Amino acid sequence: MTTVKTITAMPTGTPTLITPALIVGAIAERAAIVQAHVAVEPGDTNDALAARVLRGEHFILPRAVAALAAGEITAAGGRATVGAAARARFDAPPAGVRVSFPG
Repeated sequence: MTTVKTITAMPTGTPTLITPALIVGAIAERAAIVQAHVAVEPGDTNDALAARVLRGEHFILPRAVAALAAGEITAAGGRATVGAAARARFDAPPAGVRVSFPG
């Protein structure tokens, strides 16, 4: 599941987050795997920001799925553990996208 914060009326410099989460049992037990931060730039239009958010989604989502399939990410107690091999998959994000691991 991907959640994206609303982009309307966000001040310049405020990050927009893209967060795929591993759902374990109930929704209350979701574990965020990785976050892509996309800043709102001066003069951004909704379309320009949406294009950068899409680049972030296309970067992190397939890598998160591949890392899960390879067993490089585990979850317990609402927290995801992202191993070194999984973290390496997220090196070199596209311009304007910063990646972090919330767990």
